[in-house]
This record gives sequence, structure tokens and C-alpha cells, in this order.
Amino acid sequence: PNPTQDYITTSGAPVGSEYTIFNMSGKIILQGILSHPRIELNLPDGTYIIDIKSSEALYRNKFIVIGS
Repeated sequence: PNPTQDYITTSGAPVGSEYTIFNMSGKIILQGILSHPRIELNLPDGTYIIDIKSSEALYRNKFIVIGS
């Protein structure tokens, strides 16, 4: 869901892909490896960018956290 409160869903990104979440200043906030299509979040309200890198492609998306 976008906006979200506590998780994002990475539909289409393969399990095992690397992900990085940045704030709008470009600071890395969270990194990891996808073990399932849902990433649990504990972030302050704001706008973020997620990069998901698989062996086939780089996915980039913006999402908003509200009410956390």
C-alpha cells in the first residue's frame, strides 16, 4: 500500500534480491535481502525511495510513510 504505516510489498521482485531504502536526502535508512515479498518498516513519517536489485534488473520506487 502507498501510503503505508508499517510495511511495503515488493510484488514482482524475486526473493533473494538486495534492497536499499533511502530518505529523500539520499541517506541509506535500511538494507537487506528479500526473503519474502513483504518488508516490515519502522520508519518516521516521510517520503522514501526503495531500490531493489536482482540479477535481471534494478527496480526503483517511491513510497510514503504516514501515521507510524
